[in-house]
Parts: sequence; C-alpha cells; structure tokens
Amino acid sequence: MGCFLFIAPLLVSANDANDDLLARLDAIKTISGVFTQSLRDDLGDIIDTSQGNFTLAKPAKIRWNVMLPLEQLIVSNATLLWIYDPDLEQVIIESVDSNSQTTPIALFNGDNDDIHTHYQVSVINNEMTGDTFLLLPIDDASLFRRIEISFDNLGPIMLAITDSLDQVTRIDFHNIVLNESVDPALFEFVVPADTDIINNVQ
Repeated sequence: MGCFLFIAPLLVSANDANDDLLARLDAIKTISGVFTQSLRDDLGDIIDTSQGNFTLAKPAKIRWNVMLPLEQLIVSNATLLWIYDPDLEQVIIESVDSNSQTTPIALFNGDNDDIHTHYQVSVINNEMTGDTFLLLPIDDASLFRRIEISFDNLGPIMLAITDSLDQVTRIDFHNIVLNESVDPALFEFVVPADTDIINNVQ
C-alpha cells in the first residue's frame, strides 16, 4: 500500500507534463522564424554550425532554408519531400511516410495526439522564463536517445536532440511568428533547370 502512495504522484506528474506539452504543440498551426543550429560531439566540442530561416505548417509541411555556411533547401508538401543543394545542382525527391512523422521536427507540424505512445515526457526545468520538456523515446530502436524542447511565453525557443552516438544537435529559434497565414506555394518546389534529379519515389 505504501508503494502506491509514492508512485501515484509520479504518475500524475508524468501525465501533467504530457498534457502540458501536448497543449503547447497543439496550439501551433503554423510557425516561422530564423534558426541557428549546432552539432556537438560526445565530448561537447562543436563540429558543425548552420543558420537560416524556416516555415512549418500542419500537417507535415516544411520549408527549411539553410543559408550558411552552405545553402540547402528542404521542402515538403506533406506528400513529397525535396532536398535541394544549389552548389551541387542536385535535388533528391523522397516520399513522406508515417516514419517521417516520428522525427523531432514533426513535433511542430504533425499530429501529436499519440505522443505518449512514442515518448516518455517530463519537465526538467520550470522557471519564470519558461519550461523545458524532456522526451525519452519508448522505442529502443529509435535513432534518438533524448529530445529536449524549451518554450517561453511566445512559443518554442530551443530543440536539442541527442543521437545514439551521444552527439547533440541543438536548434535555437529566433523571431518566431505563430499561426499567421502562410502561402501554400512555400511548400511546393519547382526544380530549377540543369539540376540533377534523384527521384526515390519512382
């Protein structure tokens, strides 16, 4: 009997964390802004950085524009995904499937009603400036060991992903704009002339 008295508050806390995160993610219909991204190795040393701008919209629509140090554009209309490298004059075309919706960025533009079936959610920071949620994948085969998402009063400000090699990709969001009307043309891609096409959909 005594064990249940200690376990019950933990279960309530986990449920509260899940519900709180779900409410924040569900409130996002569209999101745009600029980002800075860094990749650190398992020793904490920075091995790569990039920056650019982005627009995401539900369901599963992406425009992720890397501007520095090398240009790359990732576009998805929820059916097809284009990865365009101007320097290589190459575009890769992929289909968007159910697995695409389990990637960390899909937390912002996907259906998160079943988030509790994919992640164990807890709050690891609760300060006046905002909250940080820790997501631990339930599936042992996941490519990610942990995901952290931080919010302030205006929306998400940071996403950190630790992979199976203990490398950490951190994305900081700036100048965030939430739930404004977005031109659907942003999520379509017209292949430029003289571009090599690798079509993995056929």
